[in-house]
Amino acid sequence: AQAANARVVFVSPASNLRNSSPFKSEHVRGLTEAQQSQWEALLKRAQSHLAADRYEEALGAIDQALAIDPVHAHSLYLRGQVLETLERFEDASASYGAALENDVCPLRILPKMRASLAEIAASRGVTLFDYHAFLAARSDHGIPGDEWFLDHVHPTVEGHRLLALELIHVMEPRALLSGKNALNEDSIQQVKERVLAGIDDQAQGIALRNLGNVLNWAGKKEEAYAAATKALALAPGDAYTHYLLGDLAGHLGETAEAEQHFRELTRFDLDPKDAPYFPDAHYQLAQIAGARGETAESLQLLEKTLKLQPDHKGAGAALTVVLQAHGKKLLQQGRNAEAVAVFRKLERLFPDDRMAANLLGAALIQEKKFPEAVEVLTRAVAKDQRNPGIHNNLGTAYAQSGHPAEAAHHFDLAVQFNPAHAGARLNLARLLESTGEREKAIEHFRAVLKLQPNSADAIAGLERIQKQQTQ
Repeated sequence: AQAANARVVFVSPASNLRNSSPFKSEHVRGLTEAQQSQWEALLKRAQSHLAADRYEEALGAIDQALAIDPVHAHSLYLRGQVLETLERFEDASASYGAALENDVCPLRILPKMRASLAEIAASRGVTLFDYHAFLAARSDHGIPGDEWFLDHVHPTVEGHRLLALELIHVMEPRALLSGKNALNEDSIQQVKERVLAGIDDQAQGIALRNLGNVLNWAGKKEEAYAAATKALALAPGDAYTHYLLGDLAGHLGETAEAEQHFRELTRFDLDPKDAPYFPDAHYQLAQIAGARGETAESLQLLEKTLKLQPDHKGAGAALTVVLQAHGKKLLQQGRNAEAVAVFRKLERLFPDDRMAANLLGAALIQEKKFPEAVEVLTRAVAKDQRNPGIHNNLGTAYAQSGHPAEAAHHFDLAVQFNPAHAGARLNLARLLESTGEREKAIEHFRAVLKLQPNSADAIAGLERIQKQQTQ
């Protein structure tokens, strides 16, 4: 600049201290495995105290953790947040500053960089405007935060406006502006109105959404959520912002809000080629519905997910689980025919699923379609020969089909593979009782009572045999 005979003004950049967590933390070198385990336990304890609003206890646990590892940036940042809540603002500011200095990915200017800038400015006689100090003086308790920044360093519109005005004030006395360029209150207001009127809310919203996406990619979920929330206020019809907010709300434990955004998104008519997140919105909504037992809706949403994206990661595996859960729920409700249909679908879509044929066979037993149940459960046994539950179901199907020998064989196998299978023992005892093998039946009824002391069926069985023997 000097070679071109240009005048220079340095600006010392500002940083968001209060609302920008470190980008990356690392442990101090030489930390032993035992020390790291102790550190993790202390941080977990601190989080537990914070969840219960016990801030003094949380601070104590954090300080103990920092005594083990004094350079972990996220711990220092958390300490700053707790201190600020406790209104120890000077200590909070120092802790936020230490978090910045120990950030392994320092995307904010470091104090030593700021010192170098001041040193160069002084040695070369260059004017230096300390923007960070300027904003700190206008921030609550001297700690700049989201009131001035969109993210970790980029100022808001108002932050930029104040910077521009201060630079003009810096340049005016140094004859860097001609008189006609000097601003007064009226012209400043006119410029402000003209600039604000020219801002496109939709474009601003998309920009904030993109910022939220970048912060999410960096693992800064809470800050990403804040940016995306602002984005949606400016661009309420943006589909991707709904998806991003739903995803972030889910990660932050705000399930109801996540569902709200995903449901809003499913009203859009989107092509997965243009909106690759669209299938995942249905998938995440299916997960939410399934978690509260709404298996029918979860199943519908998963099928929509796979229709939109046949190779969706996770949806195929989730479909297996939800089909099983939905079929079982139908059985509990006595809707046996519908359960059979669901389990037929499960076996058709996932022929290698070991439990599909077993569940279908159990449903067919409830439907009293015993010969078909035998056929299906025979397939199930072939896939999982040592599964006591399948043998028990097959034994039941044989017993109801009038094949007591085959039934006894499979009940016996179920007991061999799992001596604690009370259901198989009870079924075997009943069968033995019906074929006149009372001593063996008594043995199994008693075994059931050892497993389930209050089993009414076992007690009744023993009473029946005792009565028959007395007669």
